[in-house]
Amino acid sequence: ASSGLRVTTMYLAGAGVPAAVGLLAEELYKGSRLPKDTQRAWKHANSARGLDDPRSRYVRGSILRYGDGRAADPKQARKELELAAHAGSSIAAQELGEMLLSRLGGPRQRARALDFLRQAVEGGQAYPLRVLAEVLLAGSEEERAEARRWLERGDQLGNQHAQLVLAEQLRAEDPQRAFQLARSASQERLWRALLLLGDFYRDGVGTPPKLAEARRCYEQASERGVVEAGRRLRELAR
Repeated sequence: ASSGLRVTTMYLAGAGVPAAVGLLAEELYKGSRLPKDTQRAWKHANSARGLDDPRSRYVRGSILRYGDGRAADPKQARKELELAAHAGSSIAAQELGEMLLSRLGGPRQRARALDFLRQAVEGGQAYPLRVLAEVLLAGSEEERAEARRWLERGDQLGNQHAQLVLAEQLRAEDPQRAFQLARSASQERLWRALLLLGDFYRDGVGTPPKLAEARRCYEQASERGVVEAGRRLRELAR
């Protein structure tokens, strides 16, 4: 399938089809279905045919955000990502929302960040639901209610990021459900989910205490380089 995508996309890109140029740039940048090649991705994203394509704009914006293979330019990254987001790119909306929250490339703009994160979630991106919910949970009562709606929706769709945050929220309110959510979220080996599930096993939250299972969760998190997991393993060994 990858080879077929590559041949078709490269053929269309060679023919100067803007959408194909943008798709090729994006696939080369992500490295999910084609071998990752940031330099070639940048070249295609800046070609005359691909210049205004939203995927090309996303690639340029993301590369400039992270300084991937060239000097970072967060201010220009914001501009590229915003144009891509307005053209319908959900991944660009995600990255722009994160930048607007972090003050990277300009002032913090919480309200606009939330709007772009909502767009990213509506567009099918999984991770920004977690970011969106955590920002809303720190806000007003109305925003906390909105966060809960997003999290419940994410759980129904099997979004592990939503399940993680919801498990953290429900620990005291509904420990049995919190445990089930943490266990589901940990299937993707999210380190926060592994730590939380380990804590639930250790403390008997929603399940009888099972120290062997807690140790297994902490070990898996530790393998991902999580320092806190190592500390909890040492505590279990005492």
